[in-house]
Amino acid sequence: FNFSKIRPQGDKVKNVPRSASGPVDFLRAYSAALAQILQGAKRQGANIAILNADHPDIVDFITLKDQDGTIKNFNVSVGVSDAFMEAVVKNSSWRLSNPRNGEVWKVVKARKLFGMICEHAWATGDPGLAFLDRMELDNPTPSLGKLEATNPCGEIALLPYESCNLSSICLQNHLKKTSKGYEIDWEDLEKTVKLGVRFLDDMIEVNTYALREIEEMVKQGNRRIGLGVMGFAHMLYILEIAYDSPEAVRLAERLSKFMRKKAE
Repeated sequence: FNFSKIRPQGDKVKNVPRSASGPVDFLRAYSAALAQILQGAKRQGANIAILNADHPDIVDFITLKDQDGTIKNFNVSVGVSDAFMEAVVKNSSWRLSNPRNGEVWKVVKARKLFGMICEHAWATGDPGLAFLDRMELDNPTPSLGKLEATNPCGEIALLPYESCNLSSICLQNHLKKTSKGYEIDWEDLEKTVKLGVRFLDDMIEVNTYALREIEEMVKQGNRRIGLGVMGFAHMLYILEIAYDSPEAVRLAERLSKFMRKKAE
């Protein structure tokens, strides 16, 4: 959920002054309601809440998890633009504007706001950062909507009503032993990548959708999937490559390019 279109706390509603409760209260209400819904009758569903850095209630959002322990099934992230990050670098001013009418409610130092984000991320693990402009650059279907949020753990940017249809390839299972030790079995990895893509696409086809809007976006719309990896560190250990070495970085880049190409 991106709550940035909700008017700030204290704004007027139908000309009644100071009656808007603001996005943070909406987030609390969502969290309380969703806490009653169990996924598979076993665990609560995971959610993410995003508020853009130019919203007047952004400080309350950043400090949300300092206040109490009621927000347990929401990750929170601040939506930041290229303009905000440039303002942080330049230590320039940053405007917080009412999404209802664009009125500037407050002007703050961007670097001070960014410092607050960092401090709370260090202390509580939240908020994260969602780089909105970068996400939109990779939007393959801008005609269907703008990317303003991600799935709960941030692996994949999603449009409204999209689902995170994800799977991971276990890299350590794609090694072969040679006379010189272990190496990546690229042929076997290619087979798994293609199988994973087919499997995820089939999941979209056979799934049951709770809402018509979800089915239209997921099945008849983007058919978005995400094929990732796990076991990277274990694979490096078997290959006798240091995790923090330039060789490990080069291998990660090579793996990513290979998987992306074979998944097409």
